[in-house]
Amino acid sequence: SLRFETIFLFAAFCIWDTPITMRETPRTSFRRFALLQFLLVSFSLSLGRLISAFTTPPTALSKSASRPAARKCGGAISLLFSAEQSRGVETAAAEEKGATTTPEAGAVSVDEDHDGLTAQERVLRSLGVEPESDEERRRRVSDRLAAEEEARAKKRTNAAVAVLAFAAAVLNYGWKVTHPVTAVEILAEMQSQSAPLTVIGRNGRPTVVDFWAPWCENCRFSAPTLQSVEKEYAGKVNFVMVNGDDPDAWPLIERFGVDAIPHLSMISKEGDVETALIGPIPRSVLRADIDELLEREEQAQPKLVVDGGTGNEEDTGVPVVGDDNEKDKP
Repeated sequence: SLRFETIFLFAAFCIWDTPITMRETPRTSFRRFALLQFLLVSFSLSLGRLISAFTTPPTALSKSASRPAARKCGGAISLLFSAEQSRGVETAAAEEKGATTTPEAGAVSVDEDHDGLTAQERVLRSLGVEPESDEERRRRVSDRLAAEEEARAKKRTNAAVAVLAFAAAVLNYGWKVTHPVTAVEILAEMQSQSAPLTVIGRNGRPTVVDFWAPWCENCRFSAPTLQSVEKEYAGKVNFVMVNGDDPDAWPLIERFGVDAIPHLSMISKEGDVETALIGPIPRSVLRADIDELLEREEQAQPKLVVDGGTGNEEDTGVPVVGDDNEKDKP
């Protein structure tokens, strides 16, 4: 059974997929410690089962398979006993009559009859079972030994997979503890996977635009939360990362009126800026605002229209954000 080996692989994947940041909270540390304890207990149980499997001799037949054989053997033994008993009676009667035979005259063996079969083989043939030849016996024994060796090899392979998976999980966990992923690396990875600005208001999804900078302490503190929320709403919400240190992003920063970071702009699926969140945002607040954007069907009055770079302004006097970076630079 691969039940315990599957537990090892699942635990190894959980540890492997869990990022370790410089700002790990006590709650995540406790969860990580509990997961490691569960992995150690599972390894102990599986190791005990493997040891018992190697030390217990394999059984040739199960109970259900051995019962019919036992019945046949019992019947064969009964018939054999009856045959031997009748043979003894006949022999005693012949001796009483004074019948004498010499070994050279072809005396009949106790175990063999004139047809060349032993008493056991005659009993088996009377039960409808053809006696087994020497070649068949050798083949049966060879097949049984090969099956037992294959089962032992499979157990050794499963044990090696379980031990290697456990060792890989522990080594990876130790590597992540000694070489934690920094928040700046998380933000840089999210920046590289960021959706383009052209998807805002065009693919039927709301958008979260995050303005950040590598030197921002609150940005680094909020990076793990923002990354987990992005994974949770993947395929439902566009996440656009804007690095405030990039000169090409300055016109966009000016048009959004960003004067402090981290700055999260919540944009509806129609392209209207609904609200802005400034500073470190709790996960519950961020999820609540995103859920509201997903549930809202239409907005009463637009505040900021993203038209993909046409440069036209609406009658309300609200500036239009385009994707050209050749104008309005500070």
